[in-house]
Amino acid sequence: DDEEEEEHDEDYEDYDKEMILISKRKNSISILTTLFRLIPIKGQASGFFSSVPRKIIDRLQNVKFIPVSNEYVLPRLAVQRFFYNDEVILPLIENDLKRLLGLSFVSEYIHIPDAVAKELGIQMVDGKLLVELLKEKANEFDGKIENVDFEWLICILERIQRDPHVNSLVPQLKKLKIIPLSDGTLGSIQEGDIIDIQIETLQSYEFFSSLKCLDFKFRTQISAYHDVQTLLSRIGILKMDQTNFFKTHV
Repeated sequence: DDEEEEEHDEDYEDYDKEMILISKRKNSISILTTLFRLIPIKGQASGFFSSVPRKIIDRLQNVKFIPVSNEYVLPRLAVQRFFYNDEVILPLIENDLKRLLGLSFVSEYIHIPDAVAKELGIQMVDGKLLVELLKEKANEFDGKIENVDFEWLICILERIQRDPHVNSLVPQLKKLKIIPLSDGTLGSIQEGDIIDIQIETLQSYEFFSSLKCLDFKFRTQISAYHDVQTLLSRIGILKMDQTNFFKTHV
């Protein structure tokens, strides 16, 4: 009986400790939420106090006070969770953001006003960040289709196309070896023309091996994603039907 009572006491102690930690975390989150609402930004003060917002922001940019999973980080190492109200992409990139770029998502319990986040240097999951991530992933892909998760790549490309500033990202995308080709490698537009055509009909021709065509499996998968097709066309991939192809290449 004494042993059982001791075990119960230990359980209660563990429970109490856990509740204390939860309570402390809730309090800190509440305090931070209030803090983010109070942080002044440029234009909110005038006259003698006009320089105060900038000084406060400069100081906060060098303080580890942004809550992420199990720690607090500098603002520049944090990423807002929201992306056009799209939660699908977040779990796909969370590990890669941390592993490849050293970035972590802001705690889901904290809301930081966009204007404040921008002033602090907190990043957004936008096209620019996704292109940076693609650059790092391209190195890991090592030019081989077998290293690419098509669903992951399609999701990233789709979100990049939806970015309002997608045109400014095109020059960078043209340089990346991320386009699955029919020969099992990955190519970039910078290396030469890539053709989007049903390649299975061309395999019997001798000149086929000299062409850079989209991988048939990848082409089939993106057929249901208009945004991805639009982005590929935007960066310079040539979409052809068989008639135009033979007029051009035969």
